[in-house]
Amino acid sequence: MSRGCSTEHRQILDLCRKRDAERAAKLVDEHIVGACESLKTHLPKGAACPPDAVPGRI
Repeated sequence: MSRGCSTEHRQILDLCRKRDAERAAKLVDEHIVGACESLKTHLPKGAACPPDAVPGRI
């Protein structure tokens, strides 16, 4: 796990502890989209999730 990912996880957890669901949900969404983009960049073409795996994304 990269430092950036670990930092994002901590930020999400901190927002949950503060009961800031709206900001936590936004950060989770950004994190998932970023992870998907990273997979698309680093995996061989065709190995990542199909475009319809995440509705409205990719």
